[in-house]
Amino acid sequence: MSPQTRFAAQLWRGIALACVLGLVVAGALWWTLKDANVRRVTAYFPSAIGLYEGNSVRVRGVAMGTVEEVLPMGDRVKVTMTYDRTVRLPADVQAVIVAPSLVSDRYVQFTPPYTGGPTLKDNAVIGMERTAVPLEIDDLYETLIEVSETLGPKGANKDGSLSRLLKTAAENFKDNGKALNATIDKLGKASGTLDGNKDDLFATVTNLAKITKTFADSDADIRTFEQQLAEVSAFLSEERHNFRETVKVLGSTLAKVKRFIDQNKDRLRSNVDKLAEVTKTLVDQRAALTEILDIAPVALGNVINAYNGSTGA
Repeated sequence: MSPQTRFAAQLWRGIALACVLGLVVAGALWWTLKDANVRRVTAYFPSAIGLYEGNSVRVRGVAMGTVEEVLPMGDRVKVTMTYDRTVRLPADVQAVIVAPSLVSDRYVQFTPPYTGGPTLKDNAVIGMERTAVPLEIDDLYETLIEVSETLGPKGANKDGSLSRLLKTAAENFKDNGKALNATIDKLGKASGTLDGNKDDLFATVTNLAKITKTFADSDADIRTFEQQLAEVSAFLSEERHNFRETVKVLGSTLAKVKRFIDQNKDRLRSNVDKLAEVTKTLVDQRAALTEILDIAPVALGNVINAYNGSTGA
Protein backbone atom coordinates (compact mmCIF):
# COMPACT_ATOMS: atom_id res chain seq x y z
CA MET A 1 0.00 0.00 0.00
CA SER A 2 1.42 3.33 -1.05
CA PRO A 3 1.82 6.21 1.41
CA GLN A 4 -0.97 8.11 -0.33
CA THR A 5 -3.34 5.18 0.06
CA ARG A 6 -2.51 4.76 3.74
CA PHE A 7 -3.02 8.49 4.34
CA ALA A 8 -6.40 8.43 2.61
CA ALA A 9 -7.53 5.44 4.66
CA GLN A 10 -6.46 7.08 7.91
CA LEU A 11 -8.20 10.30 6.87
CA TRP A 12 -11.47 8.47 6.23
CA ARG A 13 -11.18 6.64 9.54
CA GLY A 14 -10.64 9.98 11.31
CA ILE A 15 -13.64 11.51 9.57
CA ALA A 16 -15.83 8.52 10.48
CA LEU A 17 -14.66 8.64 14.10
CA ALA A 18 -15.35 12.39 14.26
CA CYS A 19 -18.85 11.83 12.86
CA VAL A 20 -19.54 9.14 15.43
CA LEU A 21 -18.26 11.35 18.24
CA GLY A 22 -20.38 14.23 16.93
CA LEU A 23 -23.49 12.07 16.91
CA VAL A 24 -22.78 10.85 20.45
CA VAL A 25 -22.26 14.41 21.70
CA ALA A 26 -25.40 15.61 19.89
CA GLY A 27 -27.43 12.76 21.37
CA ALA A 28 -26.11 13.47 24.84
CA LEU A 29 -26.91 17.16 24.47
CA TRP A 30 -30.40 16.38 23.17
CA TRP A 31 -31.05 13.98 26.05
CA THR A 32 -29.78 16.53 28.55
CA LEU A 33 -31.59 19.55 27.14
CA LYS A 34 -34.79 18.00 25.79
CA ASP A 35 -36.62 18.71 29.09
CA ALA A 36 -34.94 22.03 29.78
CA ASN A 37 -38.02 24.03 28.80
CA VAL A 38 -40.71 21.71 30.18
CA ARG A 39 -41.89 20.22 33.47
CA ARG A 40 -42.94 16.62 33.84
CA VAL A 41 -45.97 15.37 35.79
CA THR A 42 -47.51 11.92 36.23
CA ALA A 43 -51.23 11.39 36.84
CA TYR A 44 -53.18 8.20 37.58
CA PHE A 45 -56.67 7.81 36.08
CA PRO A 46 -59.26 5.05 36.57
CA SER A 47 -59.35 4.78 32.75
CA ALA A 48 -57.99 6.64 29.74
CA ILE A 49 -60.24 5.70 26.82
CA GLY A 50 -59.50 7.84 23.76
CA LEU A 51 -56.33 9.37 25.26
CA TYR A 52 -53.12 8.74 23.31
CA GLU A 53 -49.50 9.83 23.24
CA GLY A 54 -49.22 13.23 21.59
CA ASN A 55 -52.62 14.47 22.77
CA SER A 56 -52.57 17.98 24.21
CA VAL A 57 -52.43 19.09 27.82
CA ARG A 58 -54.36 22.31 28.47
CA VAL A 59 -54.94 25.04 31.03
CA ARG A 60 -58.17 27.03 30.58
CA GLY A 61 -58.55 25.40 27.19
CA VAL A 62 -55.15 26.58 25.90
CA ALA A 63 -52.62 23.91 24.90
CA MET A 64 -49.63 24.07 27.24
CA GLY A 65 -48.13 20.60 26.94
CA THR A 66 -48.26 17.07 25.57
CA VAL A 67 -49.15 13.56 26.71
CA GLU A 68 -45.87 11.63 26.62
CA GLU A 69 -47.00 8.15 27.70
CA VAL A 70 -50.21 6.24 28.43
CA LEU A 71 -49.49 3.06 30.38
CA PRO A 72 -52.25 0.71 31.69
CA MET A 73 -51.46 -0.63 35.16
CA GLY A 74 -54.16 -3.04 36.34
CA ASP A 75 -57.11 -1.06 37.71
CA ARG A 76 -55.62 2.31 36.79
CA VAL A 77 -53.79 4.06 33.97
CA LYS A 78 -50.53 5.95 34.35
CA VAL A 79 -50.33 9.05 32.16
CA THR A 80 -47.04 10.92 31.90
CA MET A 81 -47.24 14.50 30.61
CA THR A 82 -44.99 17.48 30.02
CA TYR A 83 -45.97 21.14 30.01
CA ASP A 84 -44.30 24.50 29.47
CA ARG A 85 -41.93 25.33 32.32
CA THR A 86 -43.19 28.93 32.39
CA VAL A 87 -46.71 27.73 33.28
CA ARG A 88 -47.40 27.58 37.02
CA LEU A 89 -49.95 25.17 38.46
CA PRO A 90 -51.30 25.04 42.03
CA ALA A 91 -49.81 22.34 44.25
CA ASP A 92 -53.24 20.70 44.65
CA VAL A 93 -54.11 20.88 40.95
CA GLN A 94 -56.53 18.32 39.49
CA ALA A 95 -56.24 16.56 36.13
CA VAL A 96 -59.39 15.87 34.11
CA ILE A 97 -59.69 13.99 30.81
CA VAL A 98 -62.02 16.03 28.58
CA ALA A 99 -63.99 14.68 25.61
CA PRO A 100 -65.04 17.64 23.40
CA SER A 101 -67.25 15.31 21.34
CA LEU A 102 -67.89 11.62 20.83
CA VAL A 103 -65.37 11.18 18.01
CA SER A 104 -62.63 13.78 18.59
CA ASP A 105 -59.39 13.10 20.45
CA ARG A 106 -59.45 13.76 24.13
CA TYR A 107 -57.09 15.97 26.09
CA VAL A 108 -56.06 16.49 29.71
CA GLN A 109 -57.20 19.68 31.42
CA PHE A 110 -55.45 21.02 34.53
CA THR A 111 -57.85 22.74 36.93
CA PRO A 112 -58.14 25.09 38.72
CA PRO A 113 -55.69 27.57 37.19
CA TYR A 114 -52.98 29.04 39.39
CA THR A 115 -54.00 32.15 41.36
CA GLY A 116 -51.39 32.16 44.11
CA GLY A 117 -49.78 30.02 46.78
CA PRO A 118 -47.60 26.88 46.48
CA THR A 119 -46.92 25.58 42.96
CA LEU A 120 -46.72 22.08 41.52
CA LYS A 121 -43.14 20.81 41.49
CA ASP A 122 -41.36 19.16 38.57
CA ASN A 123 -41.90 15.37 38.38
CA ALA A 124 -44.93 15.66 40.67
CA VAL A 125 -47.49 12.84 40.96
CA ILE A 126 -51.27 13.41 40.89
CA GLY A 127 -53.18 10.56 42.54
CA MET A 128 -56.56 9.16 41.50
CA GLU A 129 -58.29 11.19 44.22
CA ARG A 130 -57.45 14.29 42.15
CA THR A 131 -58.26 12.99 38.67
CA ALA A 132 -61.52 12.51 36.78
CA VAL A 133 -62.66 10.98 33.51
CA PRO A 134 -65.73 11.70 31.35
CA LEU A 135 -68.85 9.57 31.54
CA GLU A 136 -68.68 6.93 28.81
CA ILE A 137 -71.59 6.10 26.51
CA ASP A 138 -71.82 2.57 27.93
CA ASP A 139 -72.02 3.95 31.47
CA LEU A 140 -74.69 6.43 30.36
CA TYR A 141 -76.73 3.64 28.74
CA GLU A 142 -76.45 1.52 31.89
CA THR A 143 -77.58 4.45 34.04
CA LEU A 144 -80.57 5.15 31.77
CA ILE A 145 -81.55 1.48 31.82
CA GLU A 146 -81.29 1.40 35.62
CA VAL A 147 -83.44 4.55 35.91
CA SER A 148 -86.06 3.19 33.52
CA GLU A 149 -86.23 -0.09 35.42
CA THR A 150 -86.48 1.75 38.75
CA LEU A 151 -89.35 3.92 37.49
CA GLY A 152 -90.95 1.24 35.34
CA PRO A 153 -93.76 -1.26 35.96
CA LYS A 154 -91.45 -3.43 38.07
CA GLY A 155 -90.28 -0.52 40.19
CA ALA A 156 -91.87 2.70 41.43
CA ASN A 157 -94.79 2.38 38.97
CA LYS A 158 -95.65 -1.17 39.99
CA ASP A 159 -99.09 -0.12 41.27
CA GLY A 160 -99.46 2.84 38.90
CA SER A 161 -98.40 5.33 41.59
CA LEU A 162 -95.96 7.14 39.32
CA SER A 163 -98.52 7.42 36.53
CA ARG A 164 -101.07 8.87 38.93
CA LEU A 165 -98.47 11.31 40.23
CA LEU A 166 -97.63 12.53 36.73
CA LYS A 167 -101.31 12.80 35.81
CA THR A 168 -102.11 14.78 38.96
CA ALA A 169 -99.12 17.05 38.41
CA ALA A 170 -100.16 17.65 34.79
CA GLU A 171 -103.70 18.55 35.87
CA ASN A 172 -102.42 20.92 38.56
CA PHE A 173 -99.98 22.65 36.24
CA LYS A 174 -102.48 22.93 33.40
CA ASP A 175 -103.28 26.59 32.57
CA ASN A 176 -100.94 27.67 35.40
CA GLY A 177 -97.85 28.21 33.30
CA LYS A 178 -97.81 31.99 33.75
CA ALA A 179 -98.35 31.74 37.50
CA LEU A 180 -95.62 29.11 37.79
CA ASN A 181 -93.27 31.24 35.71
CA ALA A 182 -94.00 34.28 37.90
CA THR A 183 -93.37 32.21 41.03
CA ILE A 184 -90.04 30.95 39.72
CA ASP A 185 -89.09 34.50 38.69
CA LYS A 186 -89.90 35.82 42.17
CA LEU A 187 -87.95 32.98 43.76
CA GLY A 188 -84.99 33.92 41.57
CA LYS A 189 -85.24 37.57 42.65
CA ALA A 190 -85.58 36.50 46.27
CA SER A 191 -82.47 34.35 45.92
CA GLY A 192 -80.64 37.34 44.42
CA THR A 193 -81.76 39.53 47.32
CA LEU A 194 -80.62 36.94 49.84
CA ASP A 195 -77.30 36.63 48.05
CA GLY A 196 -76.86 40.40 48.11
CA ASN A 197 -77.54 40.46 51.85
CA LYS A 198 -75.79 37.24 52.76
CA ASP A 199 -73.46 39.01 55.21
CA ASP A 200 -76.41 40.41 57.18
CA LEU A 201 -78.18 37.04 56.92
CA PHE A 202 -75.15 35.17 58.24
CA ALA A 203 -74.76 37.77 61.02
CA THR A 204 -78.42 37.27 61.97
CA VAL A 205 -77.98 33.50 62.06
CA THR A 206 -74.84 33.92 64.16
CA ASN A 207 -76.66 36.19 66.61
CA LEU A 208 -79.57 33.75 66.80
CA ALA A 209 -77.08 30.99 67.56
CA LYS A 210 -75.61 33.10 70.37
CA ILE A 211 -79.09 33.83 71.77
CA THR A 212 -79.95 30.13 71.61
CA LYS A 213 -76.71 29.30 73.42
CA THR A 214 -77.52 31.92 76.07
CA PHE A 215 -80.96 30.38 76.57
CA ALA A 216 -79.39 26.93 76.78
CA ASP A 217 -76.85 28.11 79.35
CA SER A 218 -79.69 29.71 81.38
CA ASP A 219 -82.00 26.73 81.09
CA ALA A 220 -82.26 26.26 84.88
CA ASP A 221 -83.09 29.94 85.47
CA ILE A 222 -85.66 29.90 82.66
CA ARG A 223 -87.32 26.80 84.12
CA THR A 224 -87.43 28.46 87.56
CA PHE A 225 -88.96 31.60 86.03
CA GLU A 226 -91.55 29.53 84.18
CA GLN A 227 -92.43 27.70 87.41
CA GLN A 228 -92.77 30.95 89.35
CA LEU A 229 -94.84 32.46 86.54
CA ALA A 230 -97.09 29.40 86.63
CA GLU A 231 -97.48 29.76 90.41
CA VAL A 232 -98.35 33.46 90.04
CA SER A 233 -100.86 32.63 87.31
CA ALA A 234 -102.44 29.95 89.51
CA PHE A 235 -102.60 32.38 92.46
CA LEU A 236 -104.23 35.07 90.33
CA SER A 237 -106.68 32.51 89.00
CA GLU A 238 -107.63 31.38 92.52
CA GLU A 239 -108.00 34.96 93.79
CA ARG A 240 -109.76 36.35 90.74
CA HIS A 241 -113.02 36.94 92.67
CA ASN A 242 -111.24 38.87 95.43
CA PHE A 243 -109.33 40.87 92.82
CA ARG A 244 -112.58 41.65 91.04
CA GLU A 245 -114.11 43.02 94.28
CA THR A 246 -110.92 44.90 95.09
CA VAL A 247 -110.89 46.50 91.65
CA LYS A 248 -114.55 47.51 92.06
CA VAL A 249 -113.84 49.08 95.47
CA LEU A 250 -110.71 50.74 94.12
CA GLY A 251 -112.71 52.11 91.20
CA SER A 252 -115.37 53.65 93.47
CA THR A 253 -112.66 54.99 95.80
CA LEU A 254 -110.81 56.61 92.92
CA ALA A 255 -114.09 58.15 91.77
CA LYS A 256 -114.58 59.67 95.25
CA VAL A 257 -110.99 60.90 95.28
CA LYS A 258 -111.55 62.51 91.89
CA ARG A 259 -114.70 64.27 93.14
CA PHE A 260 -112.84 65.46 96.23
CA ILE A 261 -110.02 66.85 94.10
CA ASP A 262 -112.46 68.54 91.73
CA GLN A 263 -114.32 70.13 94.67
CA ASN A 264 -111.18 71.27 96.49
CA LYS A 265 -108.74 71.88 93.68
CA ASP A 266 -108.36 75.58 94.55
CA ARG A 267 -107.55 74.78 98.17
CA LEU A 268 -105.23 71.98 97.14
CA ARG A 269 -103.43 74.30 94.76
CA SER A 270 -103.05 76.90 97.54
CA ASN A 271 -101.82 74.28 100.02
CA VAL A 272 -99.36 72.90 97.49
CA ASP A 273 -98.03 76.40 96.82
CA LYS A 274 -97.66 77.00 100.56
CA LEU A 275 -96.01 73.63 101.00
CA ALA A 276 -93.58 74.57 98.27
CA GLU A 277 -92.72 77.76 100.16
CA VAL A 278 -92.23 75.80 103.38
CA THR A 279 -89.97 73.26 101.70
CA LYS A 280 -88.03 76.08 100.05
CA THR A 281 -87.53 77.69 103.46
CA LEU A 282 -86.32 74.38 104.85
CA VAL A 283 -83.91 74.02 101.95
CA ASP A 284 -82.61 77.55 102.47
CA GLN A 285 -82.12 76.85 106.19
CA ARG A 286 -80.71 73.36 105.81
CA ALA A 287 -77.33 74.47 107.22
CA ALA A 288 -78.97 75.84 110.37
CA LEU A 289 -81.16 72.76 110.70
CA THR A 290 -78.10 70.55 110.36
CA GLU A 291 -76.34 72.51 113.10
CA ILE A 292 -79.42 72.29 115.38
CA LEU A 293 -79.61 68.53 114.86
CA ASP A 294 -75.94 68.22 115.73
CA ILE A 295 -76.11 70.46 118.85
CA ALA A 296 -79.57 69.56 120.19
CA PRO A 297 -78.62 66.12 121.59
CA VAL A 298 -75.67 67.59 123.46
CA ALA A 299 -77.77 70.46 124.86
CA LEU A 300 -80.50 68.09 126.00
CA GLY A 301 -77.88 65.91 127.66
CA ASN A 302 -76.49 68.91 129.54
CA VAL A 303 -79.98 69.87 130.75
CA ILE A 304 -80.59 66.36 132.04
CA ASN A 305 -77.22 66.23 133.76
CA ALA A 306 -77.78 69.65 135.33
CA TYR A 307 -80.95 68.49 137.11
CA ASN A 308 -80.46 66.84 140.52
CA GLY A 309 -83.41 64.66 141.38
CA SER A 310 -82.52 64.28 145.08
CA THR A 311 -82.42 67.98 145.77
CA GLY A 312 -85.00 68.95 143.19
CA ALA A 313 -82.61 71.51 141.75
